[in-house]
Amino acid sequence: MEYSSLRKLLNKRKTLPLLRDFQEIIPGIQGCHILDITGKGIIGFPKKIMNDFPFDIKRFPDAGHLRIDDFSIGALFFINEEVAGMVVVKFLSKDPPVFLEKMVQYLSTLITHSLKLAFEKREVALDALDKYREITLLYTIGEKISSCLDVDQIIYKILEINQQFIKSENSSVMFLNRETGELEIKGAIGWERSNKIQLKIGVGIAGLVAGTGRPEIVNDPGTDQIFVCPEDLIRNLLCVPLKVQDKVLGVINVSNKASGNIFTAADEKLLMTLASQAAIAIENANLIGELQKKNQALEAALIKVELLEKAKKYLSKFVPQSVQKLINDNPDHPELDKHEKHVSILFLDIAGYTKISESLDQEQVDYLIEKYFSSFLDDIHQNKGDINETAGDGLMIIFQNSDPSIHAIQAANTALAIREKTRRINAELQDKYKPVLVNIGINSGMASVGSVKFEGITGTRWTFTASGMVTNLAARITNFAKSGSIVVSERSVHFFSNQFELDDLGIKQFKNIKKPIHIFRLLGRKGEKHGQKNSHN
Repeated sequence: MEYSSLRKLLNKRKTLPLLRDFQEIIPGIQGCHILDITGKGIIGFPKKIMNDFPFDIKRFPDAGHLRIDDFSIGALFFINEEVAGMVVVKFLSKDPPVFLEKMVQYLSTLITHSLKLAFEKREVALDALDKYREITLLYTIGEKISSCLDVDQIIYKILEINQQFIKSENSSVMFLNRETGELEIKGAIGWERSNKIQLKIGVGIAGLVAGTGRPEIVNDPGTDQIFVCPEDLIRNLLCVPLKVQDKVLGVINVSNKASGNIFTAADEKLLMTLASQAAIAIENANLIGELQKKNQALEAALIKVELLEKAKKYLSKFVPQSVQKLINDNPDHPELDKHEKHVSILFLDIAGYTKISESLDQEQVDYLIEKYFSSFLDDIHQNKGDINETAGDGLMIIFQNSDPSIHAIQAANTALAIREKTRRINAELQDKYKPVLVNIGINSGMASVGSVKFEGITGTRWTFTASGMVTNLAARITNFAKSGSIVVSERSVHFFSNQFELDDLGIKQFKNIKKPIHIFRLLGRKGEKHGQKNSHN
């Protein structure tokens, strides 16, 4: 122990009054005083006869006493079981009484015990002080770091708290770059601020700490082989990991303790407390940052989905239901290529459309067409029909099903529903417009169904349709229908299973159709009332 520290401690334990009392109470004593381990006098009574003894006191045995000269006896005292100094008693004669030697030994024991109590109290006080510092640190961390969600702000707060509690000349925070495997300085105070040091894992004290996840204290850099910083810049160093569970995020470095003392286990404990809480705050900030980015990406994706849904909603008005189903079932490879399939084709045509157009302005014509055609959509949809082509006064509707009897009946039910809707609208508009007659033709058979591409100078256009004789014949039959009638080919009637009332129109020859076709007029469903038979030429 240093001279000044031992002197303060002895004075604090009131050792001088003890020496004075010893000198006054024990007969034959001229004076007594205390030497440090170098033999230098520290305190004594009376002070005027206190002498130095320039020799190594540690060479004396741990127990017993020593006759220093003819008039002096010494006995060692200890601090933490190590020799701290010697108490020396001077007597008046060369032959002091025998009990005096025992009394000197007893005095050294008293001093040793007194100093032991002092150190125990000091340790208790230091422990209490460390606890206080730790509690204060935790409170400061909670106030300044725990709720912070900005990593740069957390780094600034770490450095600020370092200066407040550890009190070092230099400090820095380094993050581990997972891609490069290097530690990079993210914030610093002192000389490291101007040095963009990067260390690989295992290189230097910081690299060692990042690799092992354990703190390191270096109080003598010159003797540490792994130390990589210039010795003249660093007197001592404390480095602890920024770690969440077993994941190392980086390290905190502090160097050159401002008091000039070495770094202690208490300093390490404080910095580890700061590092563990800071690491959690950094990890939380990173996770929240990633979550915010994902939320932004999700919001952008949702906006795209919303736009796509809107586009899908509007496109569904133009894309046949069967095509929508193919795309929904297999968006990457929908089966849109042309292939042979049994279908029923329904054509409808507004009778006298040319006359209507001539008698009304275009806005009125558009209104009538939209009103009638819009009323047909629900029935077409309900019967699984796809509106394939539209002209000013007509529609082509395709009915598909693996069972031909089903799609033929769906076409017939659609035709009857359209006729009924037409009658209702005619009644509704009878005071404003002349009645509209819708002629319908139905035919069933094999058709080439799928997508067709048309390429031109202005671009490429795709359409999904059914083509072949079955479609051509349906169109011819529609042209044959008169006065709002529904005319059906024998091929469709074959699948009706006696569900409908039919009027046999006989075998007819149609333009560009080689063989004559047996056709029927669809009157209505069996058991339901329906209108009178219409005449045909």
